[in-house]
Amino acid sequence: MGRHHLTSSQEVAHLHVVSVAARRNYHCYMEPRAEDLAALAHLRSVRQKAVDSAAGGDIATVLSHSDAATQCVYVVKLLDVHPSLGKVAGRRLLASLGLNHFSRISDLSPRHIETILSACGVPA
Repeated sequence: MGRHHLTSSQEVAHLHVVSVAARRNYHCYMEPRAEDLAALAHLRSVRQKAVDSAAGGDIATVLSHSDAATQCVYVVKLLDVHPSLGKVAGRRLLASLGLNHFSRISDLSPRHIETILSACGVPA
């Protein structure tokens, strides 16, 4: 089987077709990827704001947010940084509530929230 050789004009035409196809694929794949990266950056920003608020002692505000991005934050991250609890006490509190370390704010019942706020010294 011999190699197929293209003339220079055929090579240019072939490269143009490949180039157009590559640009078309770039837009099909890169635009959604850019949108995904922007969404991830937003989620990270919301998570960081929630953790910063909890570290400042304002866990009640974080637990009361109803937006979807905040509801995805792991409760253990908030309890680990809260000044009244810390890592060990926060995880013990989760265990006493029957929650695992991967519980998100959206997984909490009103009773869970009340118990967490009480443990953090927030008046009901």
